[in-house]
Amino acid sequence: MFRLAIYGKGGIGKSTISANISYALSARGCSVLHVGCDPKKDSCRLLLEGTQVTTETVFDGTDGILCAECQAVKPGTGCAGKGLELLFNRISEINRDYRISDVLGDVVCGGFSVPARKENADAVLLITSGEFMSVYAMNNILRGLEKINPSGSVMGIVLNHRTDDDTEMVQRFSSSVGIPIICEIPRSDMFRKAEAAGKPLAALYPYSPESQCIGRICDLIQGSPELYDPHSLTDEDLNDMAAGRTPTNGALRRYIEKRCMFDDVDEERGLTYRGPVAMPACTSHGAVDAALRISDAAVILHGARNCAYLMEYAFKRRLINNSTVRDQDISCATFYSTCLDASKISTDPDKAVYDTV
Repeated sequence: MFRLAIYGKGGIGKSTISANISYALSARGCSVLHVGCDPKKDSCRLLLEGTQVTTETVFDGTDGILCAECQAVKPGTGCAGKGLELLFNRISEINRDYRISDVLGDVVCGGFSVPARKENADAVLLITSGEFMSVYAMNNILRGLEKINPSGSVMGIVLNHRTDDDTEMVQRFSSSVGIPIICEIPRSDMFRKAEAAGKPLAALYPYSPESQCIGRICDLIQGSPELYDPHSLTDEDLNDMAAGRTPTNGALRRYIEKRCMFDDVDEERGLTYRGPVAMPACTSHGAVDAALRISDAAVILHGARNCAYLMEYAFKRRLINNSTVRDQDISCATFYSTCLDASKISTDPDKAVYDTV
């Protein structure tokens, strides 16, 4: 099975392209599992005659395509990424020729990085338009991949045109990071017509130029595509690019990161982190930080294990650095992680299983 994770900024047509890729592969006689990884649970809509489905259940879609959507979370009520680990555990034994995962671009969250990790993806495809914020989001995705899947993980860039002259910035970005644009999809009203009908464009207009673009992506997927290492640009590089200048700082940044430096800035609190210091970036860090100060309690984080490790590391390092007596006992609560596996959560403590950080 070839597992492709498709990432990009929200609202640029990523789900539409993903659904059309799944349909086109199926039309070629391949078996396909299409996985929607967005809490809006709208990725499979075009493969299910325009309807939405219950989450974390596998459905039979158009042309025999299996469809699954991640757990939906109501806005303002929970963590959208926590259901992905559970979903991928459930679909891990489904064997198809291709698994296409449609993922939103927030790889800053440990949950949304799950589909792009080595154990879940053979390749990552980046979708972008020509606007600066879309390129900015694509660069952020590459920053995440540099950490979680750094070697030979990126298949290429697909440019989904919004206008007829929005190519230049994406071309300069592609040249700077060393990842090619493998396909350009023209702006077309046919995608809107197909979506209104609740069907993939490749199904309604199989001989159109737009459908042929989707076909070229499928040719690469089926042909053992060349994969590229993810390389991101600095914010200075991106500012240069937005101003029409050639980026110059990327090589320096990659050299610094190879030395395992964690330089970063917490703008909200006005703090600068320099040297080998892990900067906590998750919104749940504050709750964990407070709970770990209770030394006679167990703290259980329903999150990724690597997130829990960084939280405990940052907490203990701060305790040690702020201590006036260096040989005093630095203690905190016992810290556990569910590794985003909801099956480990139980009201009966004898049945619950957690991993110690």
